[in-house]
Amino acid sequence: MYIDITIIYSILLSLGAVVLGYLIYTLININKLIANVNSILTYNSKTINESIENLPSIMKNVEEISSNAKDITDVATDITADVIVAKENLKSNADLAKDVVGIVKNVFLSK
Repeated sequence: MYIDITIIYSILLSLGAVVLGYLIYTLININKLIANVNSILTYNSKTINESIENLPSIMKNVEEISSNAKDITDVATDITADVIVAKENLKSNADLAKDVVGIVKNVFLSK
């Protein structure tokens, strides 16, 4: 049993035709996609150009905002540290007052 070379050529030709048809279909879809992108860019070119022109000022604003956020964070950190110190001082003073009251109580109640 052997396979005739014309059968092999026929199969390869059929596969080639299918692949060529799929390639043409794909290229047509790519062409439609490019045409759509081109029409969108043409329609929105004014808006796109304005957006590109505004980018430097937008970036400047973002830089200022991030700088302000950093400053606010630094101040918040300092305030938090001050509040912690004040809380410790208040606790220490409360403990001292409690000890003084305890001493006075012991002095007057022991007599």
